[in-house]
Amino acid sequence: MTMCKDIALAPDKVDALPDELQFLVQNRTVYLFPVCLKEKGIALLYLDRSKDKPILDNQQVKYVRKLRDFAKKTIEMKCKKE
Repeated sequence: MTMCKDIALAPDKVDALPDELQFLVQNRTVYLFPVCLKEKGIALLYLDRSKDKPILDNQQVKYVRKLRDFAKKTIEMKCKKE
């Protein structure tokens, strides 16, 4: 999240996540979509899919990114009011 980049981890790659999360992500594809302001991560959208389900297609990823961008704009507007 420090680089504010979207990440998708296949079920055989989730071991890159901390040990404390392994029981949650076992046999799952994990998607991480950071919400960043001024290049700093302030929130994280987490999605996962069981190994037997299809991965997110391009359109689904696009919708998640739109949701993330909407959340970011809303937070920015709220910060400007304060």
